[in-house]
Amino acid sequence: MNTVDIILNLLKEQHKQQKELTQFLGIGEGAIADWKKGKTKSYKKHIDKIAEFFNVSTDYLLGTTPTVQAFDENDNVVVIDDETRDIIDSLRTNPEMKILFSVTKKATKEDIIKAVKIIEALKDDEG
Repeated sequence: MNTVDIILNLLKEQHKQQKELTQFLGIGEGAIADWKKGKTKSYKKHIDKIAEFFNVSTDYLLGTTPTVQAFDENDNVVVIDDETRDIIDSLRTNPEMKILFSVTKKATKEDIIKAVKIIEALKDDEG
């Protein structure tokens, strides 16, 4: 995947609009269309700001590291491994998982343990 594809993918994954990115960068709205068409590589001079916008590393944007590196509130690197990326993808693509996650966002550890036991019991009943 090239840098422009990674940027477009991050826009989709993070539910952000191209306009938000162009405003953040202080560039014209047509710039991203030019990047897509390969007319310009002006994104390279904005790579640090683009990384900041998405909260990822420049290495990830440039495709030199296979995993997303995000930063927490203390600017510590947080690496998102393949398993976590799969979970994120399933939340993005599977409406039922999205519902389940949204319902459990504020659940306590005990609530989650109970929910897992219920789901496991339901699975046992099926098979």
